[in-house]
Amino acid sequence: MPGWMDLALVGLDTETTGLSVTEDRVFEISMVSFQGTSITERWEQLLDPLRPMNPEAAAKTGVSDADLKGKPAFASIAAEVEARMTDRVVVGYNLLGFDLPILAAELGRVDAEACVQILHAMAPLLPPTLDDLLKLQAQWRDEQRMRKASWRQRPDEQNGGQDPLLRQEIAPGASLVDEQGRVTLGPGYLYGRETDPLRAFLGAFTAQGSVARAAPPRPDETP
Repeated sequence: MPGWMDLALVGLDTETTGLSVTEDRVFEISMVSFQGTSITERWEQLLDPLRPMNPEAAAKTGVSDADLKGKPAFASIAAEVEARMTDRVVVGYNLLGFDLPILAAELGRVDAEACVQILHAMAPLLPPTLDDLLKLQAQWRDEQRMRKASWRQRPDEQNGGQDPLLRQEIAPGASLVDEQGRVTLGPGYLYGRETDPLRAFLGAFTAQGSVARAAPPRPDETP
């Protein structure tokens, strides 16, 4: 195994709106890449933290809310931050106690933003009003509960003596579109050996879009 001096290193430092890992946000991130003792790259980015600066943080850094207005949000650079740390030894002062936890919190928020972006992408296939959307959500929830209950009630001998929940698998690229043309989660939302639930859902959504674009007109439609 090579010595750590021979590995790619990256020095990491963050400036934040305060000292709370869960409540405060990153407004500046700096990364310096090393190969051995040689600096190979310097990268720094100011960010809009989307919340006011703590007075103590503003006094310490000399950065004001006005200085950060219009800067990119963390979500826009999240992938780049991850890429710059991948396959490198990350070095920093109080790294485990603060910098990495607050970066993890920022990345967690980006996963939450992705959920909303997925909903926006599905908007053309969903009801336009909130009441109708909530009704559809409840319908899908009830359908999934019934299907899950039916899988649990299947006799073991019909499934080779194994729990059906452990046998439900989805082939790559399989469609999860029901008879009404709606995307369904099917068995993919269960854990075990099955497809990751989010990937299964996105795969089904993509497949539905492809089918919709390629579907020929019905006999009663004008081509």
